[in-house]
Amino acid sequence: MGDGQQRQRQELYLWGPQLGSGGFSTVYSGIRLSDGSPVAIKRVARESVLQWDELPDGTRVPLEVVLMEKVGSGCQNIIQLLDWFELPDSFVLVLERPEASQDLLQLLQEQGCLCEQQARWLFCQVLEAVRHCTACGVLHRDIKPENLLVNPESGHLKLIDFGCGTFLQERAFTGFAGTRVYSPPEWIWLGCYHGHAATIWSLGLAARSSARPSPAPRDVDLPSRAGRRRGPCRRGQRGTGGRRRRPCPAVPLSRVGQSRSGAQHGPEPGTTWPGPRGRRGQLGRRLCR
Repeated sequence: MGDGQQRQRQELYLWGPQLGSGGFSTVYSGIRLSDGSPVAIKRVARESVLQWDELPDGTRVPLEVVLMEKVGSGCQNIIQLLDWFELPDSFVLVLERPEASQDLLQLLQEQGCLCEQQARWLFCQVLEAVRHCTACGVLHRDIKPENLLVNPESGHLKLIDFGCGTFLQERAFTGFAGTRVYSPPEWIWLGCYHGHAATIWSLGLAARSSARPSPAPRDVDLPSRAGRRRGPCRRGQRGTGGRRRRPCPAVPLSRVGQSRSGAQHGPEPGTTWPGPRGRRGQLGRRLCR
């Protein structure tokens, strides 16, 4: 794409104030000028891109673009990539921006603890997003309250930020990308992990945060790798006490979030999400009394 085309693509959007920034990117609010739709504009510096891949037409792009293209249809609980283009020093991703939404961590800090049924409804939506990613062969690797966007009025949730994601594989991963305090314990102890198991671990942390908001665990709360023997991930790995630990039975990701009877949890038909600023709507009155 030439410089003229790049400028033309950039001029399709009105850039607004900064929404947030991380170690590798900065996100701005924006407006798509063609129809006035709100968008989020994520700018990723070229030198900070650690993983690259190719689109079907052979274009070399950050892996995040490829992953979002793969999960871009078939699930309403995943943020949509609307457009992307390349600048001389960066890549720009244009994402949908649901209005009146905030990340789950901010929602919990403002409203406090959610009741069990509300937390379950959010968790079911996270599961739908993760199941779709798994079906598409994508591993998110950074599921946490900050990456779950929630509409306080409707309770609709979307999974965001695939910057730490990768492709699923059957063999163990020996490199981790994501938030360290949400990393699986086998990564801390052994230096490797499996994608499905790590996903279930992060889902458990997210579910706990929904029902019981508290600060994320600190690094000192996790076992240190110092003095631990690192080796291949094996079932029945010996612990530090010398006894062989029996592995926990593996739970398929498709069964997480189901009751013993196999029924899927969720809000009753016709219920609504509690309104903002602590006001309880129909769902809050019916499910939290």
